[in-house]
Amino acid sequence: FSRSICGESQVAGSSINVLEGGTTTLPCKLTTTLTANENLEQISWQRRTKGKPLTDNFFTITKDDARLVNGPDRRFKFIGTFAEHNGTLQLSNANVLDAGIYTCIFSIFPSGQPRIAVEITVSGKLNFLNHVLDVEFV
Repeated sequence: FSRSICGESQVAGSSINVLEGGTTTLPCKLTTTLTANENLEQISWQRRTKGKPLTDNFFTITKDDARLVNGPDRRFKFIGTFAEHNGTLQLSNANVLDAGIYTCIFSIFPSGQPRIAVEITVSGKLNFLNHVLDVEFV
């Protein structure tokens, strides 16, 4: 999915694999410069995962604040810079319930809401009858 502002494509999706218990980055960076009459009001994150099968708003970033919404989860940390239009998050201690689609949404006044979708898969190892199997949870 891509949305055009000022005639340029803004959005690129990605797919990331993380080991169970590991740490990963959910990239979210606006790739073009806003015009003089455009203003970034907020960056929001939504997710639809194995643990949360309905779309869930879970993180909101403004120039003054970055916070989790709809319940605590200290595994998510804002590592971007709002002033640089970067809403990147870090997820630590990933588990199989985190696998799914994460969407970063830029609220730009008056232009609209370009978004970036990131698919996270979580891989782990299972011990089964003394054999180690590589497993990917999608």
